[in-house]
Amino acid sequence: MSIFTSGRISTLIKRWKEFYKLDIYLHGGNKFKPAIEIDHANNIRRFLLFIRCILFIITSTFYLAAPPYSPVIVKLQVVLTTLVATILAQNLYDSWDIKTLYHKMMPQSLETSLDKDQDSHSFILLLGLIILEVCGAVVLILPTGGLDSPFIWYALNPIIAAVVYLPTLYCWGTVVLFLTTAITVNAIYPGYDGSLFSFIYQHKSILLVFLITTSLASLASSLNKYLAQAYTWLAIAHETTEKSLEHISSLYQALEAFSTREDKTQLVDVLATYSSKLCNTSAACFLKEDLEGRDEHSILRVVNQEDCINEINWEKELMSIWYRLKPFEEVMLQNIGHEQLIIVPIIAHGEYFGLLACLQFPALKKPDEGKKQSLIFLAGIAGIILERLKTDELWGRLLVSEEQSRIANEIHDGVAQYLFSMVCALDMISKEQASLQDERIQQKLKLLGKTANQASVELRASIYELSPYKRGESIFVDNLASYLDDLGRLNNIQVDLEAEGSEEALSPALRKGLYRIVREACSNAIRHGKCNSIKVELSMYPNQCILQINDNGCGYKWEAEGGGSNSGLGNWNMYQLVTCFNGELQTFSEPGKGTVIRCTIPKLNINEKQIKETV
Repeated sequence: MSIFTSGRISTLIKRWKEFYKLDIYLHGGNKFKPAIEIDHANNIRRFLLFIRCILFIITSTFYLAAPPYSPVIVKLQVVLTTLVATILAQNLYDSWDIKTLYHKMMPQSLETSLDKDQDSHSFILLLGLIILEVCGAVVLILPTGGLDSPFIWYALNPIIAAVVYLPTLYCWGTVVLFLTTAITVNAIYPGYDGSLFSFIYQHKSILLVFLITTSLASLASSLNKYLAQAYTWLAIAHETTEKSLEHISSLYQALEAFSTREDKTQLVDVLATYSSKLCNTSAACFLKEDLEGRDEHSILRVVNQEDCINEINWEKELMSIWYRLKPFEEVMLQNIGHEQLIIVPIIAHGEYFGLLACLQFPALKKPDEGKKQSLIFLAGIAGIILERLKTDELWGRLLVSEEQSRIANEIHDGVAQYLFSMVCALDMISKEQASLQDERIQQKLKLLGKTANQASVELRASIYELSPYKRGESIFVDNLASYLDDLGRLNNIQVDLEAEGSEEALSPALRKGLYRIVREACSNAIRHGKCNSIKVELSMYPNQCILQINDNGCGYKWEAEGGGSNSGLGNWNMYQLVTCFNGELQTFSEPGKGTVIRCTIPKLNINEKQIKETV
């Protein structure tokens, strides 16, 4: 049965993982907000500012250093005017309406979703600003030497801005606009007597430089955008991986928590808690108290109810769903105002045990796939566990019934026959008139004593056959020693066990819990601690039980106290087990000095009805 259950759980995990990968793929990896924010628009702003400063310094320096065709004061005025124009243009390019256009040029699905009117307004504003700056550059080069002016390179500013913010067609349109305007104006400017073609031929080097510069700038801009996209995708992948690990960790903890809960009330708490954790919203678990369906009472647990916008009567809603369940219905939706409940039945082999539900806002026609698959996964595991609980309960009743029949037969065949013989003999003695001192009466009394003694011996034998402790056997300690012996041989390490006291002081549930703690601690010591020696000390007394596991491994820096969430899943599981028995788990470890795990459980003789089996 354990193999069958493990196979079903493995199938559920495989289906959940396949869905999760598919969900990430369908959403383009953009399901979660990136953990690393990269402000590409701000980087571009700095780049344009750097280019403007470099071009201004170079052009102004060459203009001032050129032969003095104009007075120095005039040159200084031109340079200052250019500086003011540069600052003004940069401030305009820094406006938010224009910066957001950079994201619109990002490839594929990383564009920022802006309103169409805002896009149109920003685009027209940017295009007008570029045309205005091109015209300003043409006006600037006319009195400073035409195409031979140092300020000719200042025209690269609007061209590079067009490369960064506008599509390729507009970028080359800006180049053509500037060159056409500059050549035409300079060709017809007073003082030039040659033809237009002659003018173009004389300045072909400048034209070639502009074309090459524009091509290189366009290529660099495209590479930068794809690089920015790669960084963004990397951030998304990182966030997705973190979320995946968090979900896998939650699923692992859920499986461990399920395996340590055999009480229906505790199982309901675990199901509701992990439904809320995996779905990241309010969640509830509804379970029929009697697995046989004879009892009308139910168990309900709601987690994170404060997340609900409207007050929800979870019991009423889930009960209404329960009484109108349809066969083979996998997921149901229940609208409550603007909110909605996603409900999945807990079912195994056609038998319904309860319901799992989580909140969805706003109400939709279809359930959220992530929440749906998480609930189906948990409901599948819950169905397996509840079916196992029911089977174990039935199996336990069958064992008890079988043992009762065996004891009844033994008593009937042995002790009852002796007692019947004694009753008959006493009846015969009571009817005789002879004295008790009569030899014949004395023989009968001796025979009665012998018969009573034989009945006592057989009754004692039956009792001792039922109790292994009466036979001097220590099943728990022997099994633990056998496991540790096999563990030492398989891993080529020394494992010692020291046990004192009587295992009769331990309840069956506590024995299972201690066995799981030993397995977890030894596994961690070998796998993570790389130890070559483990010592297990177990003290079993009615008032206190102490389990201590020492290893000589590498140790680690212990930070989380009390089995906190960041102390590792293994330690967390051990802490949960010890907590179920009102115990205390202490961990002592330092790098290079090994690890000591000490488990102290002060309450051992509590009735199992108060502490349910947790393994």
